[in-house]
Amino acid sequence: MLNRVMLIAILAMALVACAAQAPRIETDFSQEYNFSQIKSYAFVPGDGSNATSLYSQRIEQAITDEMALAGYRPAEAASADVLVNYLIVGREKQDIRTYHHGSAFHYYGRYRHYGCIGCGYTSVYVQNYTEGTLVIELVDRASEQVVWRSVTKERLKPEQTPDQRDAFIRQRVALMFQQYPPY
Repeated sequence: MLNRVMLIAILAMALVACAAQAPRIETDFSQEYNFSQIKSYAFVPGDGSNATSLYSQRIEQAITDEMALAGYRPAEAASADVLVNYLIVGREKQDIRTYHHGSAFHYYGRYRHYGCIGCGYTSVYVQNYTEGTLVIELVDRASEQVVWRSVTKERLKPEQTPDQRDAFIRQRVALMFQQYPPY
């Protein structure tokens, strides 16, 4: 019986650890929109003044792959059923953790004498990191209304190789499109 309780406790802790590592993805959509009418898509045209970043190229390719899996074909922006808009935002953040070590008060004998053993110390760890946010929206071209939106946030890892970044972006975009179509 005790072994069974221990096994359940270990499995519960493993599930909590896995859930803590899962990417956060939020999706919203228009309940009135008929998603079955979508046959083609195009990316929202840019103003052409800036060069496309490597991240943008990777994201567009991952979205193109997901749209192909959904059965949509690329088209010119003027004739596409939906326009794909995406936004990448990086924000500097800090993770601050404080640990207190070695402090304990003990009761000594019947005279109620309290004393501090070790009296302890406090450690503070500060880690700076960049949190990346990716927003993908499908906009109905005719009404110019957003009909589907997905957002993911993740701590970025600057030590990744280009291949690892590509795999990371493809995985996140695929997870975002797992909730599409919404029904």
